Amino acid sequence: MNAKKPHIEVILPIYNEVKNLVPLIAQLDQVKKKLDPQASLSLLFINDGSTDGSNELLHRLYRERNDVRVVNLVHNFGHGAALTCGLNYFSGDAAILMDADQQDDPFAILQLFETWKKGHKTVVAARGERTERGKALFQLFYFILHKLSPTLPPVKFGTFSILDRSVVRRFLKLRERNRYFPGLIAFASDKITSVVVDR
Repeated sequence: MNAKKPHIEVILPIYNEVKNLVPLIAQLDQVKKKLDPQASLSLLFINDGSTDGSNELLHRLYRERNDVRVVNLVHNFGHGAALTCGLNYFSGDAAILMDADQQDDPFAILQLFETWKKGHKTVVAARGERTERGKALFQLFYFILHKLSPTLPPVKFGTFSILDRSVVRRFLKLRERNRYFPGLIAFASDKITSVVVDR
């Protein structure tokens, strides 16, 4: 008997991303085709109080497709709250956390999945060289975070990651109010594995 293929759900917080949604979804559909038949892929959009037409586009997608779910927040609660909401609604074997602003490469999902499939419960997309301003501040921040969290790999990462269902369960038990996600991912994980992607 063949083992049931795993189901991966991509959680995407959305705040005024109407211009990015169409190209993003087209890329995610390509990723879905590449994953099949190894895994099934669905999309969970958390509309974080968008006012630019994102809501209408998302609900049209929901009506037209059976692999799309949409949760509407009554106003803009912020990125961390939207991600937490997505994890509460998550249904699958592993969750992909990614942003919808085209800063996270959808095709890196394939690398994350392949590493997760080998048994790694938490796999993060490690940042390549940071080009924007504030590089020194980020270096200091990550230095402090690494001192506080010995499970972190020696790389810089954001929220773009794949979390096993078991990690999601532990994550949701955390009660911290200031939800800095890389730190919380570290606290919810026994070990973090990384794959390097450009950002």
